[in-house]
Amino acid sequence: MDLEGVNWIEDCFLYKEEATIEECVVLSDELIVYLLDVIHWIPVYYPAKRAEGFGIHYYGITKIEQKGAVVAEQLFSLLISMFSLAPETIELTGQFQWENENDTAGKYEKYVFNRDTLCLEIESFIRLLRRVKNAEGYILHYGI
Repeated sequence: MDLEGVNWIEDCFLYKEEATIEECVVLSDELIVYLLDVIHWIPVYYPAKRAEGFGIHYYGITKIEQKGAVVAEQLFSLLISMFSLAPETIELTGQFQWENENDTAGKYEKYVFNRDTLCLEIESFIRLLRRVKNAEGYILHYGI
């Protein structure tokens, strides 16, 4: 990533003046959390660390380049194949939670999605991944 001309505030990556956002896709945080183990298979670049790695930086910026787009496209395409077989309302088991400090039992969160909406959102992301795969830019994930 070319860092010349990048504006920095308090040592944090901010933006490059001539950069344009051509398209934006929003995936639910619950979906990302549910898929974190799988997402860690995607090769990425961490601009703040100036290092390559795997998986999104949950609280920071992650750059998905061509190599990562190839892997991510395959993974997310398989997710659509899987989710398209689900009932109209998809319920996924989320993270283990406690309501307060005294709650020793706790319970797992339930992530609820509309199957068709979820598949459309993932398809939008796949379209971006295909553009990156075909050397048409890159994807920046800005964390949560």
